[in-house]
Amino acid sequence: MIGRKISVVGIGGAGARIVGQMPSDADDGPITFAVDTDTCSLVESSATERIQIGEVVTAGFGTGGDTQQGREAAEHDTAKILAMLENMELVVVVAGLGGGVGGGATPVVLGAAQEAGAATVCFVTLPFDFEGAQRKAAAAKDMEALREICDTVVVVRNNSLFESVDSRDIAGVFKEADSLLSSGVYSLYQMLALPGYLRLDLADLRRLSSDTKGECLFAAAGAEGEDRASKAVESLLTGSLMEQGKLAERARLLMLSIVGGPDLTLKEIGQIMDGISSTVRPQCRVVMGTSVDDGWIGRISLMAIVGEKRKVRPQVETEIPQQPVSEHPAEGPPLSPIAAQPSKKRKRRPRQERLKLEASGRGRFKDVEPTILDGEDMDVPTFIRRGMRIEK
Repeated sequence: MIGRKISVVGIGGAGARIVGQMPSDADDGPITFAVDTDTCSLVESSATERIQIGEVVTAGFGTGGDTQQGREAAEHDTAKILAMLENMELVVVVAGLGGGVGGGATPVVLGAAQEAGAATVCFVTLPFDFEGAQRKAAAAKDMEALREICDTVVVVRNNSLFESVDSRDIAGVFKEADSLLSSGVYSLYQMLALPGYLRLDLADLRRLSSDTKGECLFAAAGAEGEDRASKAVESLLTGSLMEQGKLAERARLLMLSIVGGPDLTLKEIGQIMDGISSTVRPQCRVVMGTSVDDGWIGRISLMAIVGEKRKVRPQVETEIPQQPVSEHPAEGPPLSPIAAQPSKKRKRRPRQERLKLEASGRGRFKDVEPTILDGEDMDVPTFIRRGMRIEK
């Protein structure tokens, strides 16, 4: 029986689905929870515990993408959530952002975990590009809320995640993608909870949070059979989740979990770490942990949490651009005298001194036959014909 108390909580449809694929039993696996407003989603999940929230808010249905309703559902059942997280040392939350329950309820659950004294890690998926600008904007807003309350947010981009699976039919693609992410979350649990040659602790996880400003990216890969260590690290580093190696090259911190069976050797661990070290920059801090699982004989699984080197954008003060005055203003109420005044910040061009060009009439052409074009005497200077004032 594992002494450390770690729970994995799937929130919303995507979270409940992913957590439901995790290996879980009373002796070795984590305690898994599926939390949703939708009763159908909960019935389909294989999580250890399934908790319905917001029954009086949604009557057992989903939120239709309404983040506020998702938050209200969680707030209505805060007591259930606190009871779920009682005495936990680490709470790992899995959710899809951009939707109602995932975006709305996740900050409430994380807040309850902090109130219970637990460290928090949140694995979140971001919408596909084809889901549209509105859903992507909602996910970005959800991310802002999570950064304020979660110790570490691990971001998984759906576009990259789905590129890393082999299946082509839509049901197979979603199942493989969910399985890959589920395995990654499970690897984190194994690294922290199961025995191994080298272990990471919650202190390492908190260090990860402070070093990366709380936001990281996720990658996972595995291999089996002959030369499995080299194959696994190559698959990890060149896969779409690592942006074909570009993410590793710009990483400032990389936390690696190595999971294998009792046949995992120190030589294989060395091969994996050599492959990682030769790819990342010398300034990148690499931390790793291993765990041994009897069910992984002949296989190796790698999971990486990567913190990027982020550039701080300087704050630039900008003036609000002045709107041009239309010669044909739109119909509507007249501007007030204050609104009609020009902005005091608008820069004016320096005025010129008046030139002494006061000649009138035809000047030196007064005794010459005039040149008439379109009724105008072209021998008269243009600035006089058109009533222009010349300044310097």
